[in-house]
Amino acid sequence: METTALLVESKVEQFIGDVLYEGELAVAFHGFIVHSADDQVKIFKRYQENLKNLLTSLSEAELAPTLAHYVKLLSITKNNQKMKLLFSLLDYGVANNIVSARLVCETLLKCENLVYTNEDFWCLSFMLIDKIISGIDYKGVRDLLKTILDKAQGIKSAVNVAVMSQLRAVQKVLETIFDRNDCLLPSYLILDELQKKLPARGSYPHWKFSKLISAFIDSFRPTAQMVSVSVFMEIKGDETAYGRSKLLPVVGHSATLGNVWKLDPVTAKAPLRGLLPYNKELLEPQTSLLRYVLEQPYSREMVCSMLGVSKQQKQRCPVLEEQLVELIVSAMEKSENELDSMEDGGPTQLLWQHLSSQLIYFVLFQYASFPHIIMILHNKLVGRNLRKGRDHLMWVLLQFISGSIQKNLLNDFLPVMKLYDLLYPEKEPLPFPDITKASSTHALAITSIWIHLMKKAQVEKVNLQGKPPLFPFLYHLEKYLQSSLNNNNLSHTLNTDYRIPLLCNAYSTNQDCFTRPMAILVEAVQGTQKQQASLTGGAVTGPIKPLSMSVLDSLTVHTKMSLIHNIVTHVMKLAQAKSTHVLSPALVETYSRLLVYSEIESLGIKGFITHLLPTVFRSHAWGILHTLLEMFSYRLHHFQPHYRVQLLNHLHSLAAVPQTNQTQLHLCVQSTALKLIAGMGSAEVQPQLCRLPSEPKSLLSNESEELNKVLVLTLARAIHVTGSETLSGSWCKEILTTIMQHTPHSWSSFTLQCFPKVLADFFYHHQAPKENKAQLKRSVEEEYKKWKTMSNENDIISHFSGSSPLFLCLLWKMLLDNDRISTIAYQRLHLCFIGVMFVNSPEHWKQSDWHEKHLMFHRIYQEKFYFEGLHDLNAQHTYLPVYFGNVCLRFLPVMDIVIHRFLELPTVSISVEGLLDTLGCLYKFHALPEAYWGVLNDRILDVMQSPLLTNSMPDIDPFLMFDFAGSYNSMTELPCSYLVALTHAVWYHASIGQICTLTQLLKTKFKPAVKTEVQFIFICHLVAPFLQRFYLERTRYAMENPWFQITVELYEMLETVDKNCEQLQYIDAVCDLLYHIKYMFIGDAIKNEIEKSIRNLRPAIQRKLRFITHLNIEEGTAT
Repeated sequence: METTALLVESKVEQFIGDVLYEGELAVAFHGFIVHSADDQVKIFKRYQENLKNLLTSLSEAELAPTLAHYVKLLSITKNNQKMKLLFSLLDYGVANNIVSARLVCETLLKCENLVYTNEDFWCLSFMLIDKIISGIDYKGVRDLLKTILDKAQGIKSAVNVAVMSQLRAVQKVLETIFDRNDCLLPSYLILDELQKKLPARGSYPHWKFSKLISAFIDSFRPTAQMVSVSVFMEIKGDETAYGRSKLLPVVGHSATLGNVWKLDPVTAKAPLRGLLPYNKELLEPQTSLLRYVLEQPYSREMVCSMLGVSKQQKQRCPVLEEQLVELIVSAMEKSENELDSMEDGGPTQLLWQHLSSQLIYFVLFQYASFPHIIMILHNKLVGRNLRKGRDHLMWVLLQFISGSIQKNLLNDFLPVMKLYDLLYPEKEPLPFPDITKASSTHALAITSIWIHLMKKAQVEKVNLQGKPPLFPFLYHLEKYLQSSLNNNNLSHTLNTDYRIPLLCNAYSTNQDCFTRPMAILVEAVQGTQKQQASLTGGAVTGPIKPLSMSVLDSLTVHTKMSLIHNIVTHVMKLAQAKSTHVLSPALVETYSRLLVYSEIESLGIKGFITHLLPTVFRSHAWGILHTLLEMFSYRLHHFQPHYRVQLLNHLHSLAAVPQTNQTQLHLCVQSTALKLIAGMGSAEVQPQLCRLPSEPKSLLSNESEELNKVLVLTLARAIHVTGSETLSGSWCKEILTTIMQHTPHSWSSFTLQCFPKVLADFFYHHQAPKENKAQLKRSVEEEYKKWKTMSNENDIISHFSGSSPLFLCLLWKMLLDNDRISTIAYQRLHLCFIGVMFVNSPEHWKQSDWHEKHLMFHRIYQEKFYFEGLHDLNAQHTYLPVYFGNVCLRFLPVMDIVIHRFLELPTVSISVEGLLDTLGCLYKFHALPEAYWGVLNDRILDVMQSPLLTNSMPDIDPFLMFDFAGSYNSMTELPCSYLVALTHAVWYHASIGQICTLTQLLKTKFKPAVKTEVQFIFICHLVAPFLQRFYLERTRYAMENPWFQITVELYEMLETVDKNCEQLQYIDAVCDLLYHIKYMFIGDAIKNEIEKSIRNLRPAIQRKLRFITHLNIEEGTAT
C-alpha cells in the first residue's frame, strides 16, 4: 500500500516537474523568447492530456491522496505564471468531469500551506473555488462554508490593508455562496452555520467580512418576525411592575396553559426553535414573566409546568429562588411606600400571605433551598433602608420555620440571624405593638422565630450565643409572651385582642406551652356541653360564632394545621361514637374557612376527601355527612378538580347504599353531585376524565338519569368551549357507553344539532327504545282518571310511590288542563327568592352572624322534606341539620340547566329573558359564566379584503405594517399590526383543541381570500408563531398533524399568489420561512404534497425552494 502511494506521488511529481521544466536554453534566453499562441495551446493541451491520463489511471481510493500531493506541490511553487497554469489544469479537470469540484475544493482548503501569508496560493485557490463551487451539491457547499469561515476567522482584524487582495478573494467566495439568486444551498442553512460559528458579540471575523455577514443575518429578521408572537415584545412607555407591557398569561386554577409558556429551568429563557435573529427581548431570560405568574393565586401548578419540574424529581431551581426573592423585595418596597398596608384585605397584606404560601410550597418540595433564599435576600437588602416591611418579612419566614424546624437541622435556619443584624440594627427595645390589631402578630414574628430557634437549640443541645441580650430589642417582647402564658384570664382575651394567636405562633413547637392557647382556640369552635343553639333539624351543641378570617390569617401554618387536626379528630370521634350531638355551627364554619388555605392542603381538603368523608360514611353518621356535603357545596368555591372527581365517586357510592334512603340526605347528595358535575371547568373535563379511563363508572350514577344527562351536557359544553372536537373522541366514548348501559335515554333532534359531532354521532347510533306515543297517551289518560277519582291522600301516595314512570307525565297533564299544579308553591318560591336576597350576602367569609340570618330565613320559610300528600298527617319527621343551604341556592344549578336547554331553541328567547328578569338576581350567589368571542375571525377577513392588503404593490413595507411593537412605539397605530397582536393574544391563550381549528379556518375562510403577496405575508404573521406549539403538543393529536395541514395550505396559498402577482418583492423572506418550517417542524413528512405546489411556481421560485423536496429544476421547468 505504501509502495503504491509512493509510486503515485512520484507520478505527480514527474507531471508537475514536466509542467515547470522549460529547458536550459529557454531558461537562458527567457527574456528573449516569444512563444506563439498556437505553441502555447499545444503545450497546454499536452498538459491537459497528461493530467487526464494520470488521474483516470487512478482508482477511487488513490484519487484523493494524489490530488492532495498535487496541491501541496502547487502551493510551494514560486513562479506565479506556473502556479496559474497548474490551477488552470485543475479547472480543466473539474470542467471535464475528470475530478469532482467538491474534492478539489476540499483538497485546497485542507492544504496546510493555505494561509493568507502565502498570497498567490491563497488568492488563486479561492478564485478557483469561486469558479467551480456552483457544481457542488448543497451539502458539499455547506461543508465548504464551514471550512471557509474557519479560514476567515484566522485573519485577525488588526491585520492591515496589505492583505486586502487575500480578503477580497475570500469575500468573493462568500458573496457567491450567499447569493440568493444563485441559491447554491438554502440560505437558512447558511444562517445556521453563521450563527454557530459567530455566536458571541464581537467575534465576527475581519472587518472586511462583517458588513456582508451582518447584512445576510439581518435579511432573516422578517422571517424571525413572522414566527414570533408580536405581543411578547416590550412596549415603550407602558411601565408595569414586571417591566414594560407585554403579553402575560391569564393564570387560573388549571395548569393546562403551562406548556405554552415553557421556560428553561436554568436560564428562564423561552425555547425558541432555530437560530433566527430573533428580537433580543425574546432571547433574554423571561424573569418578569416568571415573577408575574408566581405572584398570581393558584399559580403553583403553572409555575411547575412552565419550568418543567415535578415532585418526583426534587430538582432545585435557582431561577425560582431568585424570583421568589425579587417578589419579597418588591413586597418590602410596597410596604415602605404604602400607609396602613396591612389593613384587612389590602393588596399588600394579600401579597405577603401569598408569598408565605408560595415559599412553603416550593421549599417543601425542594424546588428551592431555604438557606439559599435567605442568603440571596440578604445580599439584595444590603445597603437598602427598608424598615417598614421587615416585620412582614419575618412573618413569612416564621410560617416556614415554625412548621419545618422540628424535622430539619438547626443550621438550615441560622442564616436568618444575618437578617436580624441587617434589618434590626436597634440597640434599644422595640416599641410594643398594639395587640388588639392583627398587625401585632407580624410585629412579634421576629420574637417567635427566636423562641423556635432557642427551642430547637435545646433539643440539639447547641449553645446559641445569641440569647438575649445579644438581641436586646427582643428581650422585653419574649418576657411579655412568657408572662401571658400564666394569665388566668387568657381564655377571655380571644374576642378582645390577638394574645392567643401570638402565643400559638411562638410556642407551636413547645407542647408544654402550646397546649393551653390551642385548647382555648379549640373550645371557641367546639364549645362545651353546656352550650346549646337552635338549628333546623334539632338542638345543636356548641357556639355559633366562628373564628374570624382575621384571626385565622394571624395564625401560622403550623398552628392552623394543629387546629384543623383537632377539628377533624373531634368530628371523627362523634361519627364513630354515633353521638346524638351534632356539630356546632362555629366548628363547621371555621373548618370550612380553614380548608381554603392551600398551604395546609394535606390535612385540609385532601384529608377531607380521602379520610374524613369515608370515615363518616362508614360510621353511618348521616347528620354529619349531610353537614359536610352542605359545607362542600356552599363554602368551598376553589379547589383542585381531581378532588371534585374523588368526591363525585364517593357520592355515587353513597347513593347505592340502602341505609341512606332518606329524602333530605338523598336531596343533598343529588344536589352536591349536580353542582360538582355542572361546576367542572371546561378546560378541566377532559384531563380529569382521561385520568380514569379504566373506571368511568366512578363518575356516573347507576340510577339517576338526570345526573348522567347533566354530565353529557357538561361534556358537550367542554368540547365546544375547548375545541376538543378536533382531538380524539375516544376519551369520552367509553363514558357515554357506560351512561347508556346504566340509564338509557335519548335526546331531541334540536338538542343533537347543538351537540359536538362526536356526541351527536354516538347518540345517533345508540338510541334508547322509543315509547309508543299512542300507548303512552292512553296510559297517562288512565292514570289521570285514577288521580281524579282518588280522594284519600294515602291511596294517592301508595299508588304513585311505586315504580310507575308516568308521574311526571301526569304533572304535565295537570298543567295542560289547569295551567297550574299548586299556586301555593309558586307564591312560596317567589317569597323565598326575595328573602334570600335580603337576608344574607354571598361574601360569607366576611360575616360573623351568617348563621343567625340563616336561622331566621329558615324560621320564616320552613322546608318540609316529605311528600305533599303527607302534609296533614300526624306523623313525626326527623330532619338533618341544615347549616348553609336553602331552596333558592339548591335551585341555581337547575336554573343553569334550564337556561342551557332554552338556548338550544331560538324561538324561546323571550322566555329566557323573562326567566332572567325574575330569577336572575340569584346569580349573585353563582360563579360568573364563561365568556365567548366570535368576532375575531371576521375582523381578520375584513382586514385581508381591505385596499391596504389587496394592493399588489403596497406603499408601505408589510413587515413594518404588521410589527405591533414597532407600530406602537412609533405611535403610528397601524390597524393591521394591532389586529396581529390581538389575534396572537387570543390564540395564545386558546386551548389545544381550539387552536387545532386553525387548519379549517385557513382552508375555508382565509385561503379563498388570499390573492396578493401582502395578504399571504399577513397570514404568515398570524399562523407561523403557533407552529412551534403544534409541534410541542404533537402527541395529543389523533388526526393528521395540524402543522402538516397548515404547511400544505401555505404552499397552496403561495401558488395562488404567484399566479396573481407579476412581481413578488418579499419572496426571499417567504422562502426562508418555508425552510424554517421544513427544518424545524416537518422534515420530509409531506414532501409529496408540497412538491405539487412547488412545481406550479415560476422557475425563479422553484430554484429557491428546490432543496425542500430535492426537486430537479430541469424536470420541474419542463413540466
